[in-house]
Amino acid sequence: MARIFKLAWQNFVRNIWLSCTLIIILILMFFSFSIVSGINLIIRETVNSLRNRVDLSLYFKPNAGEEKINVLKNQLQKMPEIQEINYVSPEEALVKFKDLHVQDNLINKSLEELDKNPFGGTILIKVKSIEDYEAVRELLKGDAYQQIIQEMNFYNYEQVVTQIDQWGTKIKFTGFLVSSIFVLIVALVVFNAIRLSIYARQEEIKIMRLVGASAGFIRWPFILEITFSILLSWIIAGGCFISSLYFIQPKIFEFLNFNFPISTYVLNNLPIFFGPQLIFAFLICILSSSLAMRKYLEI
Repeated sequence: MARIFKLAWQNFVRNIWLSCTLIIILILMFFSFSIVSGINLIIRETVNSLRNRVDLSLYFKPNAGEEKINVLKNQLQKMPEIQEINYVSPEEALVKFKDLHVQDNLINKSLEELDKNPFGGTILIKVKSIEDYEAVRELLKGDAYQQIIQEMNFYNYEQVVTQIDQWGTKIKFTGFLVSSIFVLIVALVVFNAIRLSIYARQEEIKIMRLVGASAGFIRWPFILEITFSILLSWIIAGGCFISSLYFIQPKIFEFLNFNFPISTYVLNNLPIFFGPQLIFAFLICILSSSLAMRKYLEI
């Protein structure tokens, strides 16, 4: 076995330019796989973040009585779709507004000239899922509630999630297409690398056959030579991808307005994230090399 490894390494070094070509293409293939996996991960976490972030704000008219507001609040609390309700009284709203504009003298003077509190109460609603908002909105359409509600602030997160899914589908399709091209190129390069290696070692193979070398002894160095290229390119591509995450991660957080440590996730799940890529590369390369040896290696 040690001699097979030695022969494989000698072939790898002897065909170093061909090996480097294969390694570069494999790196590009692994990197494209990682990008597609990373995009899937970011899209999934972005959607989950939006689903957990959604809320609905009800702003009541200043003359809305506390009794009517409490009736609505109790009605909302009975709904199974509601996850959390917070009520901000007119007095609390006024205090928060003053704290927010404490440096604005014009606003403070304007408030002092008013005879009464210009703010009404506010109810902040958080539901269990985006789909549950429709039930809440249907309840609030009642005439009794419309008379006391001044404004209902609901951001259409469902539409945002749909758009993100659509963009993600297009990006994933493009990534899949690019990865497929690299897979085809890798298969062709491996096939030709084995073919050229067999031609270069024709005399050596004839001598091996004459001295009674087994078919496995002759075949395995070619397979191990490809294995060296796969492992080396897999390690390089993985290292480059993880390093790049540390640079682009802050930009992703800033653009998507959420904080998900994707680099930490990848490091904590290396076998799950990179393992399937390695297995797939081995299957492609072994299949391609086996076809080449079956066609050109006469044993």
